[in-house]
Amino acid sequence: MVKKGRVLVTGASGRMGLHLTKKLTGMGLSVRGLVQPSTPSEKKIRLKNFGVELAEGDVNDRPSLVKACADCQTVFHLAAVLDYFQPSNVFERINKLGTENVLQACVETGVNRLVNSSSISVIGRPQYLPVDEKHPCAPIGVYGKTKLEGEILCRRFQELYGLETVIIRPALVYGKGFSLGFDVYLKQVRSGFVPMIDGGNHFIHLVHVDDVVNGFVMAANSPGANGETFFIAGNKAVTFRELTQMVADALGYRPIFVSVPYLAAIAFGGLEESKKLIGLKPAFLRSHVREFAVDYKFSNDKAKKVFGYSPKVNVDTDFPEYITWLNSVTQK
Repeated sequence: MVKKGRVLVTGASGRMGLHLTKKLTGMGLSVRGLVQPSTPSEKKIRLKNFGVELAEGDVNDRPSLVKACADCQTVFHLAAVLDYFQPSNVFERINKLGTENVLQACVETGVNRLVNSSSISVIGRPQYLPVDEKHPCAPIGVYGKTKLEGEILCRRFQELYGLETVIIRPALVYGKGFSLGFDVYLKQVRSGFVPMIDGGNHFIHLVHVDDVVNGFVMAANSPGANGETFFIAGNKAVTFRELTQMVADALGYRPIFVSVPYLAAIAFGGLEESKKLIGLKPAFLRSHVREFAVDYKFSNDKAKKVFGYSPKVNVDTDFPEYITWLNSVTQK
């Protein structure tokens, strides 16, 4: 439990890691953060200012992990690669093998519990709504596949070695520090022309980073969470059209929305992927189209029942504020 003893956060300098370490140190806990030697100095300074003890290392460097895990009661495993344009072997090395290395270090050093940050991408295309923890997993892209492999490793280590593990699957996270994906909405709205798959009528479920951080902490402290998996989502799902309209309203734009049929979007994705042949980065992939051309709604019922999770941030009021902030930092 994080109420006592030292805790380790892998990926401490990442978007989620900075929020979680600030929360944990604010609770008066002794927090150690795993950072790579190449981590920018400004991020290291931020962590030190929070009161975080820095441990340089890498999820593929086992000796550094053993050193980082020493004397820790709880480990929050956040380190991962999310960039869809990275080669498949990078996802395999970080999200799967890196997770296995962290688990092994936990066992070797006597860590009591590991809270693993997974993803809604492990689900694939939902078979029913709202999606709950009983829903079968059939990930579409390499990111979701390697995150699912990380989940399987967590359960294997729990069965073999008795390491307590909790798996958290956050919905699509937004909040200060998060821009990946949402910056695309800004660019489209600013351009005055917004293409939307199937008219933007598919649902997406957001969650504010503060709610996710609270979910992590609550899961780490809950005896009933041991060995379980939980979705952590916001107060409600919204359609892509509603979400983009929030962006437009927040910025004072009146863009033209253009519906793009699913098959046409797949074709455009294929054209974008062909840019790789000449060394260019595609704007999006066909796997993106497949993932976002469906409805996503997630149930918080299990998290609420087991450890009392309830989202505190309302997407209708807070997302426009977030967009105003994102607009200010992306225009610099």
